[in-house]
Amino acid sequence: MPDAAQADYESLQLRIRDLEHVLNLRNDNLAIAYKLASTNLKIMGLLLSLPTITPQMMTTRLSITTDAKVAMHRLRTHLKPYGIEIHNKRGLGYWIEDADKAKIREAIKKVGEPPEDTTPPAPTPSGPPPLATFATAA
Repeated sequence: MPDAAQADYESLQLRIRDLEHVLNLRNDNLAIAYKLASTNLKIMGLLLSLPTITPQMMTTRLSITTDAKVAMHRLRTHLKPYGIEIHNKRGLGYWIEDADKAKIREAIKKVGEPPEDTTPPAPTPSGPPPLATFATAA
């Protein structure tokens, strides 16, 4: 590949990565917080970035190889223990309520923060107090 074409390719790859990050399609903290696989991570990113999504959008925008409805069912099942609910209405699509989106964003922030200091306090010495030393006159 000529140098100019290689530079263009690398520039486009960076732009794609930046756009995916902005759209939450490749958010590592989201994947860590909810232990999401690749397909579920993409769907979750789309749900967070748009008011509603349709199965057709999932198929075309995310290039999902499995049936979009099956993928959504798997994501719903996976998120149930976290208290996150994905709603749907026939003819409208799928969405996550704003309260759940706020909960998700809070979980993402917690993953990105440094861990809290959980080291226990230093133990206090036990036993009798130390004996006082007196200076003796020589």
